[in-house]
Amino acid sequence: MPAELANTVAAPVRRQRAADTVACACGLASETIQAHVYNEEAFQYFLSIERLRIEAAGHHVLLALVDLKRASDPEERADVDLAQKLFHALRASLRETDIVGWYREKDVVGAVLPQFGGSRVSASTRRVGQRLCQGLAERLPATLARRLEVHVYQVPPVDQN
Repeated sequence: MPAELANTVAAPVRRQRAADTVACACGLASETIQAHVYNEEAFQYFLSIERLRIEAAGHHVLLALVDLKRASDPEERADVDLAQKLFHALRASLRETDIVGWYREKDVVGAVLPQFGGSRVSASTRRVGQRLCQGLAERLPATLARRLEVHVYQVPPVDQN
């Protein structure tokens, strides 16, 4: 990760929340989606930071992945409008402090969900998965919601060997 990217993280995040837009010159955010969404490089960077913090902080982190399966109808493809709807629905189903972005650009959406306290990982994973599925189903058109696959994983700490 370039040093200039690490040094510019805080300011763009504040600008994005205030304006509810993601176009910024730093390259941290997806330029086509009008929600608080990180591009793949920035999302992977924040995920790696959380992985480093796992052992030191004594908590765990969950990674939610939302895969939009291809439509059988070529007219109904994963374009900017569908991605925007998906990101808005996902953002509405999460906490403001959770990190949302492209896990794999234009293919898989991800959310980094730090979990604090003594909750069991398996219970947290199930609960978060159910909450996301329900939130997406309530906020998206049924044709779009049926095409989603939601998976929630416990993020392992970085192997420091």
